[in-house]
Amino acid sequence: MYWLIGGSGSMNYGDELIVRGWMSYLSRNESVKNIRIETNSKVSSERFHEEGVESAKEYGTAIVFDDFLYGLCGSVAGLSFWEQFVRGVEFFDKGGVDIYGEENFDFIDSVRAIHLHGGGYFNDIFPWHGFILGFTMSLAKREGIPAMATGIGLMPMGKPSREQREKFVSLMDCFSVFELRDVESFRLVKSLSGGKGNVVNGFDDNFMLKREDLFSCDGHGGTNLVLSFIEHDICRMSRSYLKRLSEYAREFDRVVFWECYPWQDENVIEFMRSHISDLEVVCSRDWVYARGRLSQNDRVIVSRFHPHFCAARVGVSGVYNIKGRYYDVKHGSIVALGSGFGKGSLSRLIRPEKRQGVLCLYDEELASMKRKIVDIGVQDFSLR
Repeated sequence: MYWLIGGSGSMNYGDELIVRGWMSYLSRNESVKNIRIETNSKVSSERFHEEGVESAKEYGTAIVFDDFLYGLCGSVAGLSFWEQFVRGVEFFDKGGVDIYGEENFDFIDSVRAIHLHGGGYFNDIFPWHGFILGFTMSLAKREGIPAMATGIGLMPMGKPSREQREKFVSLMDCFSVFELRDVESFRLVKSLSGGKGNVVNGFDDNFMLKREDLFSCDGHGGTNLVLSFIEHDICRMSRSYLKRLSEYAREFDRVVFWECYPWQDENVIEFMRSHISDLEVVCSRDWVYARGRLSQNDRVIVSRFHPHFCAARVGVSGVYNIKGRYYDVKHGSIVALGSGFGKGSLSRLIRPEKRQGVLCLYDEELASMKRKIVDIGVQDFSLR
């Protein structure tokens, strides 16, 4: 069994897009016939990815979802990321299997590969996820199970203590590849790893999907203004910004809100509709499964990471808004790859200039480099 572990399950566009990409890629690998995807909500993932699971069956691949590991990591609160990491490392030695029920761990006997897929779920914002990193590294080392990590973003992240770092270093060589998606995360892991492990400054996992698989062009007529804001953006938008955004919206045939987090975006959508009455909403699942329409005639104004990334890959012009180190690092990684997006502001409207960016021009080459990094790890898996 191939154990794919990550931060999906909240129906967030970026996390679910990454899962869709891995389901598509792995189901075409003849050596992978059974996949268990660990998410933070088994039920939500099953509903969201019915389409992807059915597609995998056409290749003879069975996919199941579970959230058992997330139940373990959330069972102890109040610890820092690195304290949770140590808790995960010591889980087996301190009788964790007996405490949580030996029968719940029977599936581990069938695990032939451990894969921490990409996303920004390992950091100080979600400290309980440190348990997952420690648990999987310890398990891979104890049982000799091939493991890899791809497209990981770690910022913001505090430094571990000397003891915590020593535990991290002692387990790093369990990974055939430990790929980071931004240079800040790469520098952190490189400095902590003590030269162990194959640490790579790589790419986000959305590159597992070809850019032609990201959006639909069916029936696309006219021009769209596509918006993707975060709830805390609301209080940062000046009256002048909202007035000019409303005026700018009238220049387009359609104004579309790119839903990313259904339960988080409800208030944002309601607020935006009070200023743009004809606002249309395309839900997260439709964007993930390429039913959202986007073309180079459109303009995009975003605060979220993956809408920026995917729109830039297909050459759409836009601007991005940031606040705080978490999104600063994320958007910065796209700009470093050659996004044509300009930096926006929520105090005054900056209209997107028509600018494609080199990311679009070199997308195939970047996606090919991503696949080569992944192939290093998957080859190791195939040996078992």
